[in-house]
Amino acid sequence: MRADLLEGIVVFTRVAERRSFTAAALELGVTPAAISWTIKQLEARVGAPLFTRTTRSVGLTEAGQVFLEQASAGVAYVEAAYEAAQRLSDNPRGLLRFEPRRVCRRPFGLSYAAIAGASSMA
Repeated sequence: MRADLLEGIVVFTRVAERRSFTAAALELGVTPAAISWTIKQLEARVGAPLFTRTTRSVGLTEAGQVFLEQASAGVAYVEAAYEAAQRLSDNPRGLLRFEPRRVCRRPFGLSYAAIAGASSMA
């Protein structure tokens, strides 16, 4: 198996789904030039053009359509593998939100005032 076998597959699927190098670049957080370079490298490894490009549109060639059908399933499996492994991680993930009024039985200000008043009487 080639070491570079999977390079560019996610980029390819994003461009194919969005039909836009710019939209794929925005989604992936890279420049459109980086997307273009990655696709050119992938096409060179595949040995066939995967996209038809004009100044206004991006479409799939027949080879690109076949490649997308096969590659999409692989990308989905890899993404699922990452998610499954991350769920098993010991480290909590995500954003924890709570509303103090629902967690505390009395408002913070009243509790603090009672404590402050009690300490000044002592």
